[in-house]
Amino acid sequence: MLRVLFGEITSGRVGRLGYLGYALLLVVLMMGVLVAVMVAAGVVGSDTPPATGWALLQQVRASLGLPTLVAAAVVLAGITFAKFNLSAKRWRAMGLPGWLMIVFSAAASGALEFAFGQLPVAIFGWVMLLALLLVPNDALARFGRRG
Repeated sequence: MLRVLFGEITSGRVGRLGYLGYALLLVVLMMGVLVAVMVAAGVVGSDTPPATGWALLQQVRASLGLPTLVAAAVVLAGITFAKFNLSAKRWRAMGLPGWLMIVFSAAASGALEFAFGQLPVAIFGWVMLLALLLVPNDALARFGRRG
C-alpha cells in the first residue's frame, strides 16, 4: 500500500477501482487528522462559535502548541503528496503524462479562478475527478505519445 501511495513516482500506474479505493482512504485519513486536531484543540464541541481562518489557526496553536501543529501539518502534507502521486499514476494509466497533468490541472484551476471565480473551478474539479474514475486504462494513449 505504501508503495502505491508514496513509491513509483515516475513509473507507476493504478486502475480505476484502485484509484477509487485509495482516494477514499486518503480522504478519510485527511478528515480524521483534521477532526482529531480540532477535537484536541477544543474547537469542536465548545459552546462558542468556531473561529475561522487565521483566528482558528491561532486558537489551535495556543491549545496544542507549535510542535503538535507542525506534526499535523507534516502528516497532511504527506497525505497531499500521496493524493498527487496517486492521481499522476491514474493519468499515466490512462495514457497521459502523469505529473504534467497535475501541473496542468493546478494551472488551469488557478486561471479559471482568477478569470471567473470559484464555480468554474469546482466544475473543472468534478470533470477531472470523473475522468480519473471513468476513463479506461490506455484510452488516451495516442494523445500522450510524442511524435
